[in-house]
Amino acid sequence: MKTNQGNIFGSWRTSPIYSTMTNQYFSITNDKMFFDNGVDLGIHLGLKIRENHFFELGFSGDHAGIKTQASKHDWSIDPYTTDPSLQIVRRGGNHNQVSILGPFNRFSFNYNNLFWKNNSKTIQARGIIGFGTLNSPNVNRKSGTYLTNEIPVFTIGELDSNIYNSQYVITSTRAWRNSFYFNAGLGFDFYTKKKYKYLFSFDLFYLQGTRNIQVDHHRIKIDDNGTDVNFLYTFSSRGSGIYFTLSRRLQVYPWKSNKKIN
Repeated sequence: MKTNQGNIFGSWRTSPIYSTMTNQYFSITNDKMFFDNGVDLGIHLGLKIRENHFFELGFSGDHAGIKTQASKHDWSIDPYTTDPSLQIVRRGGNHNQVSILGPFNRFSFNYNNLFWKNNSKTIQARGIIGFGTLNSPNVNRKSGTYLTNEIPVFTIGELDSNIYNSQYVITSTRAWRNSFYFNAGLGFDFYTKKKYKYLFSFDLFYLQGTRNIQVDHHRIKIDDNGTDVNFLYTFSSRGSGIYFTLSRRLQVYPWKSNKKIN
């Protein structure tokens, strides 16, 4: 599970970055952090060197996501000023939209360092650093092959007298075949107090992507007294986020450890 983060306006690095865009009809906001409720499975192969150093190669599923909020509003002018910058916005009719794009393949390499144990030796803490790649095998930029998904959205509705939101469509696209990433965090291993039997592990880490693996184009049409007014807003995600993982190690070799806890 994870929270998605790093979703920005603009498809390319040179695009301006905003949190909220406002026009005369509505505002549209990008949520920088949200919990996407996604659960992905994976498997890791690890090697322990001495007691405190642990390396692992991993493969798992992953996904990206973008959350936006559109809200209609009308404007009123302060009757005691002629300065148009002192306009007052009355917002209403909020509409939240989450687009989840996946699955991606996540290949990872992590180094774990055991640096702490509690007095009863039932909890161990590890520092985690690593890197890897998010892979979308069906994308080929050289041949112009991308994966797109059109999401019809419920319209915001009537904005004002004779002004309506007549269409709202999101086109979600996988933009890159591979995106390199870095990650860092903490891991905790839990053991029984009697006989020191391993139970499970819980890891918490942040992953920072380097490319926009998901790009959403929001096409919004406004019917203003019979005249169509079209808007296009672009959001993107690097697949960055805070990850929560629950796992259990299975020792392959040696089958039984001869080492005792210190």
